Amino acid sequence: MNYEEILQTVRGFCAREKLLDGKKHLALAVSGGADSMALLCLMRPLAGEKGIALTVCHVNHGLRGETADRDEAFVREVCARLGLPLRVFHAEEFSSVPEHAGEDWARRLRYACFARLCREGIDAVATAHTANDQAETLLLRLARGTGLHGAAGIRPRRGCYLRPLLCLNRVDTEAVSYTHLRAHETTLHL
Repeated sequence: MNYEEILQTVRGFCAREKLLDGKKHLALAVSGGADSMALLCLMRPLAGEKGIALTVCHVNHGLRGETADRDEAFVREVCARLGLPLRVFHAEEFSSVPEHAGEDWARRLRYACFARLCREGIDAVATAHTANDQAETLLLRLARGTGLHGAAGIRPRRGCYLRPLLCLNRVDTEAVSYTHLRAHETTLHL
């Protein structure tokens, strides 16, 4: 699929699931990776169509040293060029980083940051979960012996969290983030 086809797919998914209905201010969880950059590239025009204000949220866990700082700098640069407000959180704002902090700790930190945004007036936080994440989550839950509730996988909406990219796979998000972003590298007219 090309960018326009992917955008139409996400637009249709958001409409079917009523993900953007009634929203006034949406935060996009952007790490700087392919999935989250696709989220930014796709949700920006869709929010514009609906008159929804956007804020980008980036969480620097501090777990990957210079790589994490480069991701933060990249997200800052993109947001500055696009004129989008950016909220950056650092792990030490919440607590010290545990000695053996891993992905589970990082996930809890991200959701604590997202919860803070919602308490501060953001209507919802869109995360970049895709169909690939859906499959991985379902397999993991089944391996753990989940019940029927857990076998449902990732829902498009849960509380203030939206997953507008569940209708896409990793190939789609890479096509959007790399092709669309590179095509507009100098101006970043996403």
